[in-house]
Amino acid sequence: MEKKKWSFGNLIIKKIFFETIAILLGVLVALISPPETLSAGAMQAIGLLLWALINWITGVIPDYVTMLIMSCAWVILKIVPFEKAFVAFSGSTIWLIIAVLTISVGVSKCGLLKRIALAVMKIFPATFKGQVAALLGSGYVIAPLIPSTVAKASIAAPIARSIGETLGFEKQSRGMTGLFSAMYSGFGLSAPIFISASFFGYIVLGTLPDSLKKTFTWGHWLLCMIPYALILIIGCYFSIIKMYKPKEQVTFEYDKVRRMSKELGPMSWEEKLVMVILLVAIGFWITESITGIAAVIPALLVV
Repeated sequence: MEKKKWSFGNLIIKKIFFETIAILLGVLVALISPPETLSAGAMQAIGLLLWALINWITGVIPDYVTMLIMSCAWVILKIVPFEKAFVAFSGSTIWLIIAVLTISVGVSKCGLLKRIALAVMKIFPATFKGQVAALLGSGYVIAPLIPSTVAKASIAAPIARSIGETLGFEKQSRGMTGLFSAMYSGFGLSAPIFISASFFGYIVLGTLPDSLKKTFTWGHWLLCMIPYALILIIGCYFSIIKMYKPKEQVTFEYDKVRRMSKELGPMSWEEKLVMVILLVAIGFWITESITGIAAVIPALLVV
């Protein structure tokens, strides 16, 4: 008990130390005489930004709390008008992020992604090479359907482990590591390929000038990412096979995958509804340049 209290005390002292440094440096910058091109208000804004950066790096205060404090301080000190300080929360980007995060929760809970992943795995050979390709392939198929790499990986990781156990791989063995790497590559590293595969895509989109923002529709984004996708798919597959292929040829019966699929039972009406809604939403995202309907509208309607 004493050791835990001591560790907790050290954590508090560490946080107080970093926060003190952040405040002192922020105040110091804010009080510096501004150069000819800047005003006193600008120096105060930079000081607050420096304070926020230190907190974001050290994690003393949660990121969202730091951001709110900084924005409110800008308004209180009359550095930035409220309309400009909180302009990011009045645009379409923030609502798009909220929508896609909500969609990821709904899709994850209904079980549709696990069913799709198992269906893809049935197509590929029941060998190490075949299942590496299956995990990569199912990851790319599912990627645009849910904007959360954590949610996708959490669903796919148990499937990859189950396949490894069926193939006779032990934990932390070459074969199991290879399957996990394939799962992570397919369900995680594929996120930048589709703008709808991660909410970070929409954050990046929101930072672009308005002229470019209209150009980067769902389809145009995918077109630009094709070189990356090809290099990633081919590179990951051959690298995993080269580094983690078991010394002995292993195969398994499809009974394991069939049993996992059977355990899911027939598709529920929730799964069918989610699948139809997502396909319609993706259809609108792909044809955004043709229909002129901004991506945020179908995303909010899906919610």
